[in-house]
Amino acid sequence: MYTILSRRFLSSEEDLRQSGYPYFQMNYFSGEPAGKVTIRQTEFEEDEPIWIANGARMRLCCRCKNDFELDENGEDVCLFHLKKAKFDRELQKFVSTPRSLGPVDPRNRNVFGIDCEMVYTRNGPAVARVSLVDFAENVVLDIFVKPEALILDPNTEFSGLTVEMIEEKARDNLETCRQKLFRHINSRSILIGHSLEADLKALRIAHLTVIDTALLFGGRMKPSLKKLARKHLRKSIQQFNPENLGHDSVEDARTCVQLVKQLFSDPNMIFISLAHSYIPKILCILSTIINTFFITLVHRKSSISIGKYKYLLITFSIFNIITSLLELIAPISTESFQISLIVFVADSLIYEYHRDLTQFLISLRCSMVCYTFGLISIHFLYRYFAICKNYWLNLFFKPKYILIMWLLVSIYGSSYLILIAKYMWPDDVTRQKLNLDFIEKYNESTGNIPFIIASYGQPEIDPSGIIAMGSATIISIISLTFDAVLATKIHFAIKNKVLSNHVKRVHRNLLKTLIAQTVIPSFLTFIPCFICWFFPLLKLDQSYYINSIFVPMISAYPVIDPIVIIFALNDYRRVLCKKFAVKTPIYFYNNTSSVLQTTRF
Repeated sequence: MYTILSRRFLSSEEDLRQSGYPYFQMNYFSGEPAGKVTIRQTEFEEDEPIWIANGARMRLCCRCKNDFELDENGEDVCLFHLKKAKFDRELQKFVSTPRSLGPVDPRNRNVFGIDCEMVYTRNGPAVARVSLVDFAENVVLDIFVKPEALILDPNTEFSGLTVEMIEEKARDNLETCRQKLFRHINSRSILIGHSLEADLKALRIAHLTVIDTALLFGGRMKPSLKKLARKHLRKSIQQFNPENLGHDSVEDARTCVQLVKQLFSDPNMIFISLAHSYIPKILCILSTIINTFFITLVHRKSSISIGKYKYLLITFSIFNIITSLLELIAPISTESFQISLIVFVADSLIYEYHRDLTQFLISLRCSMVCYTFGLISIHFLYRYFAICKNYWLNLFFKPKYILIMWLLVSIYGSSYLILIAKYMWPDDVTRQKLNLDFIEKYNESTGNIPFIIASYGQPEIDPSGIIAMGSATIISIISLTFDAVLATKIHFAIKNKVLSNHVKRVHRNLLKTLIAQTVIPSFLTFIPCFICWFFPLLKLDQSYYINSIFVPMISAYPVIDPIVIIFALNDYRRVLCKKFAVKTPIYFYNNTSSVLQTTRF
């Protein structure tokens, strides 16, 4: 049990240090602890402004962040509230958990859940209760600690303690509490807890053999223990009512152990960041609302100058909604192992029911980039016909040619889908190769999850990944090149053709809209995809930033596209401004020198 927990769930020392866990600096020559403890600022603390005292009697409250002045007796109680004081004074020194006494030390392989409750004293936060439970959830220690300074606020709502309870049950000070704790743990013992850095700081203990459920389940976002218990254990904890005074350290310690046991016993549990949990859902809702509004706007408010082009706009909006729904059903994540890119799904609506179907949806979701560029190319082709080949425009919306265009877009988009199915669907050998690494990082067997993989060399050079990713890049570049050529021809045709100012202005606006529709997906889909595709070749593990930044960018395009069109075209922008009572400027044009020409858009 200890070995499996240490291999699969133990928080890395670097993650713990970045989260503000106390640790001893090591002597460069002897390799022994140098006697100094370092507590690194978290990314949230780094954003806090530096406070400078304006006088010797000024203090900054550690809770409300207001500055206050000491009274004549030197008392440092914050005047803004009676429970929040400033600096920890007369603190005991940090100690490290005892070293192992050798292979026979029974503490070596101990695994405990731990939780502390804090109260606020004149010297700041102080530990008042320490609870230790074993992996079988039996209570090993439940110690009430008497703070050295006067208690200003027992923080009952969050600690579950009262002043009377502490005075009645507290028999130990911090030193004797640590001595009792060290009878059960040493530096090799695993402590399970939720955001344990606060507990270890209060106990003045440096210990880095930790399973932090906040990091394990939420990464750097650190969801609350209450939310994790409700989501994964279907239980409610930390309820404050007349019968229950809020937090119970024994209950919290047991809950942390239960979460790890649940993760240990359920091979299908895989956890992703909040970005993957909520961003696809939020963007899907926004995309549906905005694109539905845009379809209604185009259908009802399009002027004669827009003509039949409105049907292409409506088609693209429907495609945006389908893309968002697909993202909701199969939100993708990426991971790089050695020189391989893995695209998998962990939070799908059908994830638990059919692996192969979800794997197909992953492939389809990835190929939606090609379908998007294919549809944009149809828009450019229509605009080219409207300017340069006006006599072909009558054929554009005839059923036979509509079918041909849909076939071309389908073939173009499906080409990438076929490449994925042929070169990137994993076989049993591939799943077995990745199984151990995937279990260590995601607590999940590769045999249980749907994913696709582009292997650039594991361990030898594998041409399949290079063929798949290279072909996908070439396919996307072909479409972008086609659009660029047509855009150039359209631009010079508008410039050189004899048209009225109004007609030229409409054509320029439509061309700008198309260019924006091409540039935005290039930045939000193609470039992020390109980075995701080839980043593993650098052999850098930056999956967190890719999953948190670039993957959500791909999901954002269906929301942004209709907004760009609305603000780019005067007809729709005026309707929107009028609806929200925004005044729009009125432009006057002198058409006396213009040559009018009948044309369709």
